[in-house]
Amino acid sequence: MHTLRHLLCAFLALMVLAVTGCATSGTERPRPVKVPEVIAMCKAGVPADEIVRKMQASGTVYRLTASQLVELAHQGVPPEVLDYMQNTYLDATRVDASYEEWERWQSFDGYWYGGVPFGWPYESIYLIRPPPPPPHRHP
Repeated sequence: MHTLRHLLCAFLALMVLAVTGCATSGTERPRPVKVPEVIAMCKAGVPADEIVRKMQASGTVYRLTASQLVELAHQGVPPEVLDYMQNTYLDATRVDASYEEWERWQSFDGYWYGGVPFGWPYESIYLIRPPPPPPHRHP
């Protein structure tokens, strides 16, 4: 009986380790920064370089039409952010032409997204350009 109790305790301990090990060993995908969130940050006065850093850290790639870019500019999205968003798509397709295929993209809110949050390889984060340098301020 005593041996059975030890076996049962050992088995339970192994199960707990297995379950917690599986939960923590997987690499979690970052949360995408979607276009409505970008618009909200711009309207809240978040600096462009901070928005770009957040998008870069997320690994989100944007596939926007020309009319969507114009509309975003009318909604107050700064040129640096728009350029960054467009360059994520251009860089992705330059490195891997398969990213031109619509099957690689997902749409939730009228905009098309790809990148790390949507199952693209983690290596694809190198496609994302670094944030622009802060603007040079004259004294």
